[in-house]
Amino acid sequence: MALVALLLLVVLVGPWVAPYGETTGSAADRLMGFGQQGHLLGTDGQGRDIFSRLIFGARLSLLTGIIPVLIAGTIGSVVGLCAGLSSRIVNTLIMRTLDVFYSFPSILLAIGVAAALGPSIKNAIIALSIVLIPPVARIVEAEVVALRSAAFMRVAECSGASRVAIAVRHVVPNIRSALVVYCTTLIGLTIVDAAGLSFLGLGAAPPTAEWGLMLNDARDFFFRAPAVALAPAVAILVVALLFNALGDRLRVELDVRDQGGHS
Repeated sequence: MALVALLLLVVLVGPWVAPYGETTGSAADRLMGFGQQGHLLGTDGQGRDIFSRLIFGARLSLLTGIIPVLIAGTIGSVVGLCAGLSSRIVNTLIMRTLDVFYSFPSILLAIGVAAALGPSIKNAIIALSIVLIPPVARIVEAEVVALRSAAFMRVAECSGASRVAIAVRHVVPNIRSALVVYCTTLIGLTIVDAAGLSFLGLGAAPPTAEWGLMLNDARDFFFRAPAVALAPAVAILVVALLFNALGDRLRVELDVRDQGGHS
């Protein structure tokens, strides 16, 4: 939590304390190494300070990791609740429809949707949200089906309570912890996928500072100046591992059983 708080602090105040501007650069300073002439992590192929661009890029990279999870968490929860509380026929219809999305690897599906919509951050977020809805809906549906056999659920149904009331009063409070843990672990994966879309030219557009786009820019200079690619790659890796570790810790703290079969 402390590391996540530090990351959020960088996102909030980083652009005001970064030593250089997001696009400030000089051809004379291109491809400098670590620590040369006041550039902590060196400079890229256009002479822009890599450390400053990492700071600026943290905001966009984090947003493209969190926003799709929030959207998919909301829509997927509603779909999963509807499937779990519905009759067997409706449940089968909803879940088999969602299974169609599982016939494609998630990143390939995201690439296809983003390419169809056109390259932009907004479309990348839409593509990632669409990809994440089925797994969230599946885990919510599994939790709801497991709860339906509980005594308090049978009492609620026998009392004549509507399915909406049962969902709000009885189901959501009991699946909330599992959903929070699962969505937290999805953030790290989504950050990696969003960086992949930008790397392929389907996300952020130059000269915006975004970690995946920074990796794309570094391809031509990797062997001459490895730091240009190393810095954003390490940033993506560390943040993804951070949210995975946070999800694992929340699973322990909230006493949520392992959902590895759904992730």
